[in-house]
Amino acid sequence: MLTTALVSACNLHLGSGVEARDTWTRSYPVKAGATLEIRESNGRVHVLAGDGEKIEVTATRIAKAPTEEAAQTALKAFTIEESVTADGVSLDGTRGMVGLNRSRSVSYEIKVPRTVNITIKGTNGDVDVDGITGVLRVETTNGRVVAARLGDGADISSVNGQIDLDFTTIGASGVRCKTTNGQIIVTIPTTAKATIAGRVANGIVHTENLTVQATEQSNRRLDATIGGGGPEIRLETTNGEVRVVGK
Repeated sequence: MLTTALVSACNLHLGSGVEARDTWTRSYPVKAGATLEIRESNGRVHVLAGDGEKIEVTATRIAKAPTEEAAQTALKAFTIEESVTADGVSLDGTRGMVGLNRSRSVSYEIKVPRTVNITIKGTNGDVDVDGITGVLRVETTNGRVVAARLGDGADISSVNGQIDLDFTTIGASGVRCKTTNGQIIVTIPTTAKATIAGRVANGIVHTENLTVQATEQSNRRLDATIGGGGPEIRLETTNGEVRVVGK
């Protein structure tokens, strides 16, 4: 069932601009293993996995402009484009012109079935995901990427921001994380079977609480296996720390 809730816009004076906002909600029935894709320039994305067969989205849309009238006009023009099938849902809030002295952002609160695969492409904003057994893919410029209780694999790319991933299992998809400025922490079970490749230009790469068989190891490079080897965990940063932690 598709539902839409538009809440009366409220306006707050923040700095030199006026803010208008509303709440946009959707519910999408999907098959097991479906894909959710979010494209957004500015704003936080929070995803929580649970039981059920629907993707449920609550998005707070925010437009900011020099006057109340301009902010309301910008908010009315702020659309989130939808592409929906039983196999996947794509939401795109990046379309349309913003204009001089205007800005807009979306804060997402999303509930998904555990088996969903998630792709998030953003510019500015944190990403927080909990409990999916599908694959997590994130491309961002500025913002932290934090994910807990992952059950398969991840492919994360960031320019500025920390990446912190916690896995219950490492699936065949493996793990790839790459950032320019920021720390990378990957936590895995001590019983996991994996191959680790860690690279740091300015910083240190190391492991904690894991039995590691290293073929090459230094402060800036680690090639090793745990549990006899398995899916690859490839972690790269230019400025920061790379850490693989056993739990």
